[in-house]
Amino acid sequence: MKKTIKFSLFIFILSIQFSSGGDFRYLRTSEGLYNGEINSIAQDKSGKMWFATWAGLTSYNGYDFQFFKPELGNPLSLSDKKINRIFIDSKDNLWIASLSGVSLFRKDDQTFHLVKLEGLESATYYVFNFLESKGNVLIHTNAGIFLVYRSKEGGESYHTKKLTLTYQGTKVYDYIHYINTFNDDLAMVSNADSNDPLRILIGELTIDTKDTLINLKKRIVYSHQVNVICHLKNEQKLYLGTSDGISTMSLSQYSITDHAYLSGLDIQNMLVTSDHRIYCYTNDPILYYVDLNSLQKGQYSPDPLNVGSLLDNNIMCMFEDFSGNLWIGHQGLGLSILNLNRKAFSSFKRDPSNNKSLSGNIVMCINSTKQEILVGLRQGGLNVTSKKIGDDGSAEFKVISYMKQNRPVSVFDNIWDIARESDSLFWIASDGGLAKLEKTYSGWIYGKPGERPL
Repeated sequence: MKKTIKFSLFIFILSIQFSSGGDFRYLRTSEGLYNGEINSIAQDKSGKMWFATWAGLTSYNGYDFQFFKPELGNPLSLSDKKINRIFIDSKDNLWIASLSGVSLFRKDDQTFHLVKLEGLESATYYVFNFLESKGNVLIHTNAGIFLVYRSKEGGESYHTKKLTLTYQGTKVYDYIHYINTFNDDLAMVSNADSNDPLRILIGELTIDTKDTLINLKKRIVYSHQVNVICHLKNEQKLYLGTSDGISTMSLSQYSITDHAYLSGLDIQNMLVTSDHRIYCYTNDPILYYVDLNSLQKGQYSPDPLNVGSLLDNNIMCMFEDFSGNLWIGHQGLGLSILNLNRKAFSSFKRDPSNNKSLSGNIVMCINSTKQEILVGLRQGGLNVTSKKIGDDGSAEFKVISYMKQNRPVSVFDNIWDIARESDSLFWIASDGGLAKLEKTYSGWIYGKPGERPL
């Protein structure tokens, strides 16, 4: 059953506006979302967002929601409302994993088509993830890894083939608990069992006339359980989310540096985003991050008394859209949405105990050079400060006096406008008239000695 509900929101897929009340916006049942159990998130090429829930499939274009559920007697409807994973490939196909198996959604007629996995009945396997390598869709299940391919007869018929793992020409039987891609290669994890230690496997998908398989290049024994692996484009390292923080692995030496970040945390999932941060979570409803440039660490915690804080509900998945918005899917409350392009603001005001603070709080006008900012104040005169702000967000302001006094004369206290002629010449409008402001070797001065304002 599919149903469309129109719901007007001041929120757009390509440019989400955030209120000043906090870091996050929300998408919940109170905003029109049908179900708040968000298991997986994807975005198609048109910008539409898709959400997998335990109550069906949801799409959202920034204004309208569309919901898909099974329809009795319709074999081309969604096969099962309990969806655990969705994926959109490079050809804009939407793949869906439910408790009834794998389906492909055709956008042109909005129909769902079951895709049978080689040798398996749908009720006998569980899909961990979808991924894409060398233009091929792979389905990772508890029964193995399957390659998706089109029928030789053409058309829209898809088939699958279970992939064999080989190492140095010999077939191996490592059970794959987790898999991800990097530079078209595959990074896999085979966690420890009673017989074998944990291994990190590096391989590539090989398709030729003889066989289709995953050829392993490296099998690396490791001491910590690995739950997730991420890669940042153009970097020669992998980030390993482990039971004891985030470790890194060199792709040139295949050496591992333990506890590189967030030591002591049991990382359940993580994502490297466009702002060069790693966002991750544990079993607690807290979103942690590490800035890979500054190495700054931080976290977003729920606060029921603060609108705009992270929703107070366990995190199930994360996804970054085309515009740099981080979507966090929760276990029951819906979505928290963080704009990664949002920059921190520094505020400046008059501090009577600090003679280097702004000389007034009513700002009438602003102009600037390449290096400095000129601020015109109502009953505060003209202030100048450097564009370089301190690491703590502080700045030093200096008053430019019309007379050679330590403070502006009252008639020039009221600045109405600042006009720039060049980096060294400005015109200042005030209650005292129009005055010329020049930059000299000794600093900023009003006009030349003996000159009166216009």
